[in-house]
Amino acid sequence: MYDNAEQTISVATIFGDTYKNIRPFHIRWEKKDYTITQVGYRHKYRQSESFVHVFSATDGINVFELLFDAHDIRWILSQLLPTS
Repeated sequence: MYDNAEQTISVATIFGDTYKNIRPFHIRWEKKDYTITQVGYRHKYRQSESFVHVFSATDGINVFELLFDAHDIRWILSQLLPTS
């Protein structure tokens, strides 16, 4: 179990016209690929002059908490929790 990983990761993302249309669909972390099958909750909060978007997502095996820093245009793996 990885708790509070806080690592920058690569995420293939679909961006729509609003925040609600941001959808992560593929993660690469520590030379492993994970395909997102479902996005659960999402919310955002203000950090300084920008927003951080928070997503809960799963690949069917793990649950990821992903942060998208809109100012730095980067994804952060906040938490990784295996479901089994």
